[in-house]
Amino acid sequence: MLDSAVVAADAAIMRRFLVAVIALSTLAAVAVMARSPKKVASWSRSEPLPASVSNNAVAAVAVGGAPRIFSMLGMDRSKTPAGISRQAFSLDTAAGSWKRLNPVPGKAGRLAATAQAIGWKVFLVGGYTVSPDGKETSLTNVDVLDV
Repeated sequence: MLDSAVVAADAAIMRRFLVAVIALSTLAAVAVMARSPKKVASWSRSEPLPASVSNNAVAAVAVGGAPRIFSMLGMDRSKTPAGISRQAFSLDTAAGSWKRLNPVPGKAGRLAATAQAIGWKVFLVGGYTVSPDGKETSLTNVDVLDV
């Protein structure tokens, strides 16, 4: 049986870690935006994801001077527990092409995870799984993709 003090301490550590990850990610984004020339934003089309997915976790890392976008986990068009995926992809924005990555670790796909990039690593944090009978289980997973 787990000691409630240990569980509370682990939860406090996880909260501090998440706050640090979000703060660093925000600072990095602000630094990039501060160096960027001001121009009017406009939309354009990029290469579509290789698979339809919603509720996916997304992060970006600059690789060789060009942003690389990562999409992980999520749910397919079926909107059923069986459609929750561990799939992961990266978009090389310089080449304009997607690459399928190894699946995210774990026994099952999950929803509502968040992804934050720090340096050359993408931190995939939390989320929840849904069993075939619809039961949801929140997770404390922190998976790290070394880009």
